[in-house]
Amino acid sequence: CAHAVRLNSNGSFDSCIVSPVTPFSGFNGQVLAITDDASGAIWAGGTFTSYNGTSLGKLVKLKSDLSLDLGFVAGFGSGLNATVYDVEPDGSGGAFVAGDFTTANGNSVYRVVRYSSTGQHLSSFAAPSSVDATVFDIKLGLNGVLYVGGNFASRLIALNPTDGSL
Repeated sequence: CAHAVRLNSNGSFDSCIVSPVTPFSGFNGQVLAITDDASGAIWAGGTFTSYNGTSLGKLVKLKSDLSLDLGFVAGFGSGLNATVYDVEPDGSGGAFVAGDFTTANGNSVYRVVRYSSTGQHLSSFAAPSSVDATVFDIKLGLNGVLYVGGNFASRLIALNPTDGSL
């Protein structure tokens, strides 16, 4: 099972999706978060560790035909060490990512990270240590604030999307 399909607006299966890999193997685990950005890229996160046979660390950026964005994969490195529950485009081609992970590309993090469009973990964004439990939802508000919700003590916080400060 590939764990991913694309549907037409009427709910029928989109048979025009052609994978560059034959046979199409898709994800090897659960996809728990999926979104698209203004460029048409598709971001997916979850429990998976590969897509069409390419090793990934719980996050992937795809082109609209579901093929890998190889520019993202090249910069992504070892990725995240645990489940991704949400992905939110950052408006500049990258994305904020939330979940149960505590490392991103081998660096210690507090369950919310930011990646560039080319797969680089942007360490200039650092969620505070109070985000010490699973994050299930993130949303970049119209007011420019990153809202973060999860199992940590306050359950909901607002972060500066540039550096992660409260």
